[in-house]
Amino acid sequence: MARPYQPSLLRLLHGAMAAVVVLCWFTGVGLYSQFDGRWGRLSLRIPDVIDLHGSLGVALVLISCLFVPYAFTLGRWRLAQFSNAVALGALLLAVGSGLLMDEDWPRRGELHHWASQRGLLLEEEDHPRLLALLDQPRLALLLTAAPNGQLSAADLAGPLMVMASWERTQAVGLLLTPDVRRRSHPSADLEPEARPLGDLQESRDSARCPLLKLTPGAFIRWRA
Repeated sequence: MARPYQPSLLRLLHGAMAAVVVLCWFTGVGLYSQFDGRWGRLSLRIPDVIDLHGSLGVALVLISCLFVPYAFTLGRWRLAQFSNAVALGALLLAVGSGLLMDEDWPRRGELHHWASQRGLLLEEEDHPRLLALLDQPRLALLLTAAPNGQLSAADLAGPLMVMASWERTQAVGLLLTPDVRRRSHPSADLEPEARPLGDLQESRDSARCPLLKLTPGAFIRWRA
């Protein structure tokens, strides 16, 4: 009896696809555990997991560019099997959703989760004048207390230390404005007080922050 034969291209694509999918799943679990963890965390920390997961996603897209046309042409008879059709649909959904994702969403999600647990309000800052003063940061956030509440040193220290702990963080800044008007129209002559980033990385304990000023109008920038 003749042995079942599969073309070399199909076997190569299947092997590469399986390897990349497993690695994507593994880094995806690590990414969730490090930046979300709302349903539990694992003792798993992968360096530069966001970049690694994104690179694997790019590899998956490139392999899919060969695999999907093959599946709909020479391998179309296999799509008659329900399991193969579901697997291909899941692949297309994973690739499509991955292409639409912003690579900074895990970091934003970690901070929003942190703020919601403490009853604080966190939103993205997009005022052009303020962004220019902050030297056009990759991520700018506005942290405010709940109505009739007031921010404490721990409230400010928490997100600063979280951002300082991210891989490749080069600088973290804090502008403490006394009111909404001065947040939207800060003085053009305002200069930040320079401090080493290591001050924020000494401890993840959000109950304290070395030498943190709570004086309204304080502008501090920690650099590596």
